[in-house]
Amino acid sequence: MPQPVSDPATSPAPPPPVLGLRDQRLIAALQCDGRLSAERAAEVLGENPRTVHRRWQALIGDGTVKVIAQPVRPASVGALLLRIKVLKGKLDALTAALAARPDIPFIDLSASGDEISAVSFTEPGSRDHLVFRQLPATPAVASVSAATVLHVFSEASDWRHNVLTPTERAALTPTRRPSESVRPAASGPGPASGPGPGPAPGPGPASGPGPVSGPASEPVPDPASGPGPGLVSNSGLASGPASRPGPGPAFGLDPIDADILAALSDDARTPAAAIAARTGHPASTVRRRLARLMADGRLSTQVAVDPRRLGLFIDANVMLQVPPDHLDTVGRTLARHPAVHGAFATSGTANLHAAVWLPDLAALYRLITEDLTGLGIAGVETVIVGHAVKRPGR
Repeated sequence: MPQPVSDPATSPAPPPPVLGLRDQRLIAALQCDGRLSAERAAEVLGENPRTVHRRWQALIGDGTVKVIAQPVRPASVGALLLRIKVLKGKLDALTAALAARPDIPFIDLSASGDEISAVSFTEPGSRDHLVFRQLPATPAVASVSAATVLHVFSEASDWRHNVLTPTERAALTPTRRPSESVRPAASGPGPASGPGPGPAPGPGPASGPGPVSGPASEPVPDPASGPGPGLVSNSGLASGPASRPGPGPAFGLDPIDADILAALSDDARTPAAAIAARTGHPASTVRRRLARLMADGRLSTQVAVDPRRLGLFIDANVMLQVPPDHLDTVGRTLARHPAVHGAFATSGTANLHAAVWLPDLAALYRLITEDLTGLGIAGVETVIVGHAVKRPGR
């Protein structure tokens, strides 16, 4: 009997190769401190400084790793976790339209291919125009649900790949004085079926695979030339606000701090001398300001890397129903779990959302049947992510 022949055009691409343990440990070191020196990393990890420098240069140079700066956002900027059911054949256009919006930093597609999960930054308690008007009016959308983030237990920038010892991680993590009124601007919350202050990271951001490619099934709005905020485009979805709050006075930053953060936007490891040359500020001022921004928690860094390169091939989101008297305890417990790169208390029946990266489905099964037992959880829904369309740095 003839065997079926697979079509290369429709067959899924093979997963990328898993990095060696040394490279994974060097990436984990950068998660502790994105501006870490090769000499310090070598001292703590028992490596040669030249080797550390060469491997970081190679990993960053070929795009495997990107270290991004995370300016803070004020507590007044809230987040919605969106779940959007999409009609068949309309997925690409709607995903591209959402990805073009600056107020949506995370987008995931479910493995079933009929659901988009996204994070939308918004004003807490407001009647969000995207949720109440634009998405319901879009022909491609079958249904929309939105959960308001009430509390962040951990988010993508907090996730740490579990290949360092606690002693190594502590030695590599700089001492900081984080402000309680602000959080990194782009790290997070991860999507309702997406990423993840806590000790364990979402997605991170680490970050998933890059954006969806290929032609959209219908026109996609161009943020630069589209109809503008509040108007529905050909795809049924406006391109969204031209901008969201960024580094500046509202974030407690003066013009010099804002210039430094802007210079770090493409590469958080940019040397102080290069920042000084780009901004025109003295190098001594740049070094002093960088140290203060990091120590005060007004600047953090996040490592964007495809989790599959770290051997984590399952990207899933777990929505939990937790009684109120257990919610805080369960949320904190999940935030400490090495697989969790985002944990959020939310509105809705499923009032705790966790995003996880795991090596395989067996590990996901153990998480659900072993790690989540005995915590008083009343219900669980699991959504496996088929493609991470938009994450910080990707």
